[in-house]
Amino acid sequence: MQSIKITLMVVFIFLGMTRLSAAQTSLENMATEQDAVMFRIAIDKAMFSERAILTVRVFNKEDLALSERMKGCAVKYNMKDKQQKTFCPEGVVYQKVEPEEFTFFVSGIFAELLVATKKLKVGEPYKISISGLSRDNCNEASVSSQGLAGSRTLILKDLSWMVTRLGCSSGHIN
Repeated sequence: MQSIKITLMVVFIFLGMTRLSAAQTSLENMATEQDAVMFRIAIDKAMFSERAILTVRVFNKEDLALSERMKGCAVKYNMKDKQQKTFCPEGVVYQKVEPEEFTFFVSGIFAELLVATKKLKVGEPYKISISGLSRDNCNEASVSSQGLAGSRTLILKDLSWMVTRLGCSSGHIN
């Protein structure tokens, strides 16, 4: 009888510790999410094609450091065999920079874009870039901004958007 009581007590202690461990993991995940940064970005929909999809890339501290290490690397694309080669300075081994990426249909945006990051934390440097098909259905409208994430919510407005000036063809031959 005594051994059954001891066994049951060990089982209850084990179950209690398992629940405490799961609760702590859940709290750690919540704390991590709470430390993450959200961007509120003012968007002028008139700049974009009605069918545009905006791409937002958020670079955190690690992404920026890797990007800095890779800045001497170049990519060569062979149109003939559609092969891509990357060349880096001696001693540099290429690593792909993979920022968080988000996409949004312009048609679904009212006046502000909300971007909830997972990797960028308060207190870290960041770079954010936004791009999409411009209203002429040919060129690209884009902007980038960088700074220090000083709070959980960063408001970006009055951004200096740029539009590429490609020689877009209307399909007519003169």
